[in-house]
Amino acid sequence: MDSFNIERSRNYLKAFQFEDLFIDELGWNQAPAGQAGSVDVEGMTYRYQPIAELSGLMVFEVTAEDGQIPYSKKRMAVHREIAQSYHENLLIFVDADRVHSVWYWVKREGGKLYPRTHHYDAWQDPDFHLGKISGLFVAMSELDPEGRIEITRVVQRVQSALD
Repeated sequence: MDSFNIERSRNYLKAFQFEDLFIDELGWNQAPAGQAGSVDVEGMTYRYQPIAELSGLMVFEVTAEDGQIPYSKKRMAVHREIAQSYHENLLIFVDADRVHSVWYWVKREGGKLYPRTHHYDAWQDPDFHLGKISGLFVAMSELDPEGRIEITRVVQRVQSALD
């Protein structure tokens, strides 16, 4: 795949089919099996399910047992827990009704962490959000002969799209 299909991407985003969006349209890999887990933060359990991977950067969908998306302080705590096992990650927090999501990536600079959040709701026009995440698209022509891309390039791409 060497081009980003806006119409299919729009449909996946509107339907909250983030795994299909990353794998079918953005050119990422299917996440390895057995990477799901949960973390407890301030008495609340958050489950994370891998949905895609590229050169070690994992994308997780995160849900809370109460069905709500946590506030920024708790999102950072969830990120810190997951980052112990998956240093490079993008977290997509989703509510129980699958109508609200918060895309959460943490920029590291000079030993400090700078969280970046992007909200997407099912009722929104997806084109604004697609404008951001289209930068995550990886064409086959960008891969080396073994089908890989350097992790530094993946992180730079995420930073360009979400910072």
